[in-house]
Amino acid sequence: MELWQFGLAGALIALLVSVTTLLLSYRKAEDKKPEMADELPPTRTCCDADPLDVVDEATRAAMSRPGSKAEDEPDIAGLLHVFHFAFWAFVGLALVDGLPPFVGWPLGLVVAIVPALGCLITSFDKIEEENPPSIGLVTIFGRHMPTMKDEGLKLFFRWFGLWVLQKIQIDQRKVNVDLGFVRFYLPDGQQVDQEFSFTYSGEQTGHGARNFVNAGGHGSADLGSGEMGSIKGDEPKTGVPGIVTEILINEARNWFASPHEGPKTVDDAYQMIGVELPLVLLLKLDLDNQIPPSINGFPILDLFAYLRDKRAATAHGRDLSEKSKELEVQFRALSPDQRAQMATDLHKVAAKMDRIQHGQDGIVLEWLGMRIDKLVIGRVRFSEEYEKSRLQIQVERRKAESAAVSTAADIRRVRAYKRLGLSPEPALMASQVNTGNATRSINTNETRVDDQTRESAEAVARLFAQAIAFGAAAIGEGLRSRTPT
Repeated sequence: MELWQFGLAGALIALLVSVTTLLLSYRKAEDKKPEMADELPPTRTCCDADPLDVVDEATRAAMSRPGSKAEDEPDIAGLLHVFHFAFWAFVGLALVDGLPPFVGWPLGLVVAIVPALGCLITSFDKIEEENPPSIGLVTIFGRHMPTMKDEGLKLFFRWFGLWVLQKIQIDQRKVNVDLGFVRFYLPDGQQVDQEFSFTYSGEQTGHGARNFVNAGGHGSADLGSGEMGSIKGDEPKTGVPGIVTEILINEARNWFASPHEGPKTVDDAYQMIGVELPLVLLLKLDLDNQIPPSINGFPILDLFAYLRDKRAATAHGRDLSEKSKELEVQFRALSPDQRAQMATDLHKVAAKMDRIQHGQDGIVLEWLGMRIDKLVIGRVRFSEEYEKSRLQIQVERRKAESAAVSTAADIRRVRAYKRLGLSPEPALMASQVNTGNATRSINTNETRVDDQTRESAEAVARLFAQAIAFGAAAIGEGLRSRTPT
């Protein structure tokens, strides 16, 4: 085989390998439309395992697992440039051997270097490092590849002005989404206005970035120019924040209206919103079991409901619900080690929920390419009639407590006065007067007399005084006369 034949064969092989690589990558790339909430998988049901089974390691590991992650596709930009250099090098070699030396060598060198070098230089593109911080999702002929590039000047592939590989820049700031107050209705018809907000950020993996873009990214909202993006309650929510918002509101609406799972009355809602509602919402979003749907075969929601019912029964001196009684029967069938492990796992779930609500932890939603960094179940407003009745109940309760405290104090004071020698009735009166609960009044009656009567009375009083003085003097003189000298 002559040299020019070898060069053409090498160029053909390099071209075939490059085209094959591009076709394989293109087939793995996707260009999906944004998923909507009604196309999502149904809510996961709790497992049907025997409650007597021990907690499996997979269930406990799910609480700390960062989420299932598919392997990202390797970056093929460098490989394509290598094949591109090889192609033009073999073409240049064929020209050197196939043309006269004074034409073949200069032309072969130009063909071997210039196209490949020009393609390399024009294929660099910059991904912004700040304002805002970003990552780049690699696309091949416009289709999204599961390949991600960090900030900075990165190599892509541009062939004679045609972008074969390029990037979609994704804002990586945390974004706070304020949903404001959303109105729901309970099974008894009472209304509840609940405030929601959540904070999310894009996932920094190739598959995550692709899922994020396929789901619509940040949508059409203006995130602002600060270190943290913001979408206010009255702004339209599309893309990923729109999908999450729709899921949260629909799931909360189903929970409030359900006669079996959610609160049945406003008083139940007041007790259940703080803990069980965020757990219901996160279980709907979490398809990777980072929060376990069950512990030792017991549905996690049933366990939280049992704990709430247990606290309320202890505080108010009432019986447990029938469902809680059934759970207690099943708990007693467990071994002490199993019950201890269940308590530990339940504590881990409660601690994770608390950290998520305070922005100290989160869950990765691989199917949306994002991470819930914070979920806040904010203020709650009930109907005006209920608020008035609840306020009246609180006022009456405070009065009763104050009266009970006052009665107990009176009893202690009466006992103290009785120890001092007072009989019961004077002791009680003294205690009430001392605390201000009773007053002792002295009634005085004035008698009016005329001037003549007053003068006569004064004269009689003077005569009576003189008589007393005269008698006292006589008695004193008699005593002195009897005294011996």
